[in-house]
Amino acid sequence: MTDSDLSYWIAFSHIKGLGAVRFRLLLDRFDTLETAWKASLQSLIQQGIPVRLAALIVEGRRKLNPSELADSILQRGIQVLRWSDPAYPVLLRQIEAPPPILYYRGEIPAESGKMLAIIGTRRMTSYGASLAREISTFLSANGVIVVSGMARGVDSIAHAAALDAGGRTLAVLGCGVDVVYPPENRSLAARIEAAGALISDYPPGTPLTGSIFRHGIELSLECPAHVL
Repeated sequence: MTDSDLSYWIAFSHIKGLGAVRFRLLLDRFDTLETAWKASLQSLIQQGIPVRLAALIVEGRRKLNPSELADSILQRGIQVLRWSDPAYPVLLRQIEAPPPILYYRGEIPAESGKMLAIIGTRRMTSYGASLAREISTFLSANGVIVVSGMARGVDSIAHAAALDAGGRTLAVLGCGVDVVYPPENRSLAARIEAAGALISDYPPGTPLTGSIFRHGIELSLECPAHVL
């Protein structure tokens, strides 16, 4: 069984429209997230939650069972980090609106690890592909963890080159960590999970959305970026 506090963090992360600022408000205004989850519509509004979002919370809890939801996620090997967890990336916690919760598969490295993000176009030139491979290979050979978004093109090449060089790599996703996109990257995703981590602040099952770096999670790890 999942501890009840974690189950409510997970349940609230499934409420669309509930971002980091409003999540922090819930933590500040209610004794526990369980209390916030069970609060009436009027109580949520009185504590500063916008009417539309409060209605979504009330609607969402009719459909979600926090304990069952959390158990189903953890039983699939998906791990969870909250703001309050010691292992939550320290530098990510320091940005203006850090994600309240991170989902991941694999292992997030210690903060002391050196990292660099390599991101780029999906339709790269042969030179761009060669350069991405060369840079990623060099970095991995020198103990630097390569971070990218597992998209087609430069991102996938950077991940693969890091792995081929025996290094570690992290993929920050714009979808749930159980959603492989593009689909041809299924084997690459498995390799990344084994030698690094797949990371997302989107709940499991979320299809691909907008920018993979919506919250600046690449700076979770406060790494510089090389753009190709």
